[in-house]
Amino acid sequence: MTRNERSAQIEQEFEDMVAEGILRVDHIHAKYAPSVKAQVLRDLHTLVATRLFGNGPWLVDPETACRISHKLCAMGLDEVISDDGRTKRATAFGKEQHLDLQMVFMGLWEPWDALSVLEDYDLIDADEIDILGDCLIEGADPELLLRDSVRRAYYEYHCPRGYRL
Repeated sequence: MTRNERSAQIEQEFEDMVAEGILRVDHIHAKYAPSVKAQVLRDLHTLVATRLFGNGPWLVDPETACRISHKLCAMGLDEVISDDGRTKRATAFGKEQHLDLQMVFMGLWEPWDALSVLEDYDLIDADEIDILGDCLIEGADPELLLRDSVRRAYYEYHCPRGYRL
């Protein structure tokens, strides 16, 4: 077995342990935590970029929402807090990474809720919310209506105007 194959095998075993709940990212020994967290952040960024900038739809369907939700739990960003498995909350690490906003970027929030989250982070102003809200009330397609605004919010969040080159 080559070194790359062994690395891939170890990574897969780690992901399986996280997915099965055997290992939680926030319980990893401090010596290894930075590299694991860095990998989680790379995975999160990839997930966000794929959903928001990919060729497919931005807003999720129920099946995709379930898969992404399970992935976020496996990554240690979200956790189940109810017996039925339907109620979740961000972990401390998820809060640190602004999981609610990342979920907007992934298309996991309902359109109205997404607008509220963007407003909470000052990434959209009240006038734009009013305009977009009116369009939603009139029956506009949320995918077409909101995607560009969410993309602008993504750029503003990751590269604020004062720091652009």
